[in-house]
Amino acid sequence: MCGIAGLYLPEGAPLIEANLDAMASVMAHRGPDGRGRFVSPNRRYQGVFTRLAIIDLDTGDQPIESADGKRVLMGNGEIYNYVELRREVRDYPFKTQGDMEVVLPLATSLGDDFVHRLNGMYALALYDAGRHRLVLVRDRLGVKPLYWARLAGGGVLFASEIKALFASGLIAPAVNEAAVSSYLAHGYVPAPDTLFRGVNKLAPGSLLSVDDGGAIAIKRYWRATMADNLPQDPVDVEDHLRDLLRDSLRLQLRSDVPVGALLSGGLDSGLMVALAAQLTDKPVNTFTVRFPGAAVDESPLAGAVAEHPDRFVGLGSVPLQNTEMAVAELERCVHELGLRGVEIHSRVGDDELSAPRLEPFFAKAEELGILIFIHTAGYSHTDRLTEHYFLNIIGHPMEATMALSHLIFDGVMDRHPGLKICVAHGGGFLPSYAGRMDHAYHARADVRDGLALPPGEYLKRFYFDTMVFEPDQLEYLIKKFGSDHILLGTDYPYDMGDDDPLGLLGRVPGLDEAAHAAIQGGNAAQLLKLDI
Repeated sequence: MCGIAGLYLPEGAPLIEANLDAMASVMAHRGPDGRGRFVSPNRRYQGVFTRLAIIDLDTGDQPIESADGKRVLMGNGEIYNYVELRREVRDYPFKTQGDMEVVLPLATSLGDDFVHRLNGMYALALYDAGRHRLVLVRDRLGVKPLYWARLAGGGVLFASEIKALFASGLIAPAVNEAAVSSYLAHGYVPAPDTLFRGVNKLAPGSLLSVDDGGAIAIKRYWRATMADNLPQDPVDVEDHLRDLLRDSLRLQLRSDVPVGALLSGGLDSGLMVALAAQLTDKPVNTFTVRFPGAAVDESPLAGAVAEHPDRFVGLGSVPLQNTEMAVAELERCVHELGLRGVEIHSRVGDDELSAPRLEPFFAKAEELGILIFIHTAGYSHTDRLTEHYFLNIIGHPMEATMALSHLIFDGVMDRHPGLKICVAHGGGFLPSYAGRMDHAYHARADVRDGLALPPGEYLKRFYFDTMVFEPDQLEYLIKKFGSDHILLGTDYPYDMGDDDPLGLLGRVPGLDEAAHAAIQGGNAAQLLKLDI
């Protein structure tokens, strides 16, 4: 993150001065590693730059003048494909080893079309001294900000932050009342408006030019469109997406300083960090941010992972909608990513987990000896569960009950006796009422059909977490299925979580030290193959 700011005065406009020092000072947080300025001989272009040094620490200062002295560039952000672009203009006498300078020879040969060659996130100010013309450019998705204002005498003021415009001494803040409603409705003000009268936001994917007469033209150089070259086969689509992500990360990992990543606990950031770790031989430092008073705070979990990396391993997710892809991803999770298991839902669309098409998945999971963690998300039939949080209170354990029942009665546990399956929320209602199934097994032939053992015997092969809230309920699970089949659960930090799972375990009477140790972590360590 750097900062750019400046003033452009067309021919014939009164000469005025922008307070460049003040503009740079209010953006000092954007660029603590250096400051540079350029003022044209006729003082009709004035620019200042604050630098955060990421690439080319020694020679990457800005503003950068072209070799012929006709163009001056300031850029905030990063041109990711600068290495490839520099190879295309080998004859240009580069002054730096950085990413921004390549814009100068591209602009000389391509004019404004140079923007189509750039892959990156950037806000650029390019001054053409020969034509006395200013070009402002914002990246395709608008990652980097760029604001501008038209002055009374025809000049154009620009900066990375609005407060730098006011620091120039040339304009004063005034509320744009028409934009307030947009802010209240959307939480932001859509481009080109801002909350300040006379201050404009350059829209993403846009190029603004000012000619020597002061005429301003804004054109949209890029819009998102539907791709017309995507592969049709689902496996090829997955490979294509992975290749795109890897190529993007490969370019963005270019840096002369240590690289870090923000981990939110979500799928997107976790996937990016996992891919980044494969693409670099340097450590990828990760950070999690917390905000006081936030409804969800994952920083304690992140801190625990950071302090005890040997005690935490990841579970993967697999696309069970396509069994072939799920099997392939299961193997990749184990063999390439080093994951120790997968988490799945209790249903796959309209299919039960016992659907015949899912047989190859369970066979592969059994072969690999990995843990399958089943976590429910509501209940399939919700028409009677819309009130009183029933979808969670009743729906979650009911969904687990149905999933386990199908795995047992449809023969999955018979065909794959080596499966290691852990079920959230204490396995739902079924473990506490298994006697009803066993009674039906002995009373009815249609219940016995296809089963080698009473249903309750298969339940003893499953593992359950401690998320049952009451010590007597947990005591029953431990006595019924053994302390070696119970794992500590929490569901932290959600409203149905248990903030003190060890306290719950401690209120279960009669547990010896070995049982405590097993439930607290020994069982999980064995299932996840942890050496603790």
